[in-house]
Amino acid sequence: LRATPLTEEQVKEVVRQITAADSAALADGEITENEIEAFIKDVTDHDAGPENVHRVAAKLAAAGWPLAATADVDTSPES
Repeated sequence: LRATPLTEEQVKEVVRQITAADSAALADGEITENEIEAFIKDVTDHDAGPENVHRVAAKLAAAGWPLAATADVDTSPES
């Protein structure tokens, strides 16, 4: 089964929640894949799926947020 793709608004909401000042994801100085998955599940109530994790991780990386080793994330700015 494939995860339902996040809408652009859902991706933005996940990024907002992960990067909030009181976010536990920032406590150790980097954001992990597991943390991204958990935030996606909180926002959508669905399994995260690798495509959705990748989209959120790419947005975070493009904005300069510190990511733990995340598989195959393109850190180039979005066009």
